[in-house]
Amino acid sequence: MDLNQYIVICFVVHVRRQRNALILPLRILHILQSVWNNIGMDRTVQVRLLPTDEQASTLKETIQQFTESFNTVCRAGWEKSETNSYNLHHFTYRACKTALPQLVSDLHIQAIRKASESLKSANALIRKGRKVSCPQSNSCSPRYNLHTFKVYWDKVIISMSTTVAE
Repeated sequence: MDLNQYIVICFVVHVRRQRNALILPLRILHILQSVWNNIGMDRTVQVRLLPTDEQASTLKETIQQFTESFNTVCRAGWEKSETNSYNLHHFTYRACKTALPQLVSDLHIQAIRKASESLKSANALIRKGRKVSCPQSNSCSPRYNLHTFKVYWDKVIISMSTTVAE
């Protein structure tokens, strides 16, 4: 199998093996064989995509909006010295959703969680005596989860939430 067929955009998905049998196409099965060996263990699998030009531009727009949401939450948390994701959610979600209505809600929530982790990391460095500025990103990759993507192994298709309706 030529992996170059699938190289353009790469993201990481978390998979969990279920008790019932999972039927995979033979061409992907040997890739996962070394990863997929323990029942009930979470594994990270890299899946390489080959999107069309239209799909690539849609993914790029989604990444830009996710990054904007992430940076907005980081600035708000930095100004209020808040790192708790629950509190960050309550005072940033509506503003971010209003500013970026095309980004699906769960990606806003993931941006808040990612910002919370970045702020906690920055605060830990401050406690160690290091000089740190507000976390920000030029291009922050979205976190996809069970609510924002689905993998159809049998069809070799991945359905992902983006800023454009299907």
